[in-house]
Amino acid sequence: MMTQKKATAILLLILFFSATYAQEKKEEYSAFMKNGIEYRTNGKDTIIVVDPKPEFKGGDAELMKYLSDNIRYPEEARKKKIAGKVFVRFTVAKNGKIMDCKIEKSVNPILDKEALRLIKSMPKWKPGGQHGKLIPVSYTIPINFMLE
Repeated sequence: MMTQKKATAILLLILFFSATYAQEKKEEYSAFMKNGIEYRTNGKDTIIVVDPKPEFKGGDAELMKYLSDNIRYPEEARKKKIAGKVFVRFTVAKNGKIMDCKIEKSVNPILDKEALRLIKSMPKWKPGGQHGKLIPVSYTIPINFMLE
């Protein structure tokens, strides 16, 4: 019964992940080190080189399951027919803890509050690393709130 309520309230929860590591061609970036962490820059954007990248325990499928099982579409937003995609940025610390959560792109304070609650409630992740050392890594997850 509870699952049907969630399915009714949330038609679709789409997650896209973007870690701050280079996916562009390496030759477009110049590398530099700061405090033992490798960065790359193209003069405009600076990224952290991460290998391995942080991972939710169980992988992306488990993360999607966790978020869909724990999201609560705010009643006030449902009544006011507020929907949209909230982008939440957070840091996966060296110990895997979720820290420094903030809204990167807002839809409405009601949905923003729920998106922050959801991300802050996540269990620890497997942390990211670089050159054999664990490092904090910034992540952005868009959470799509959709009504029927």
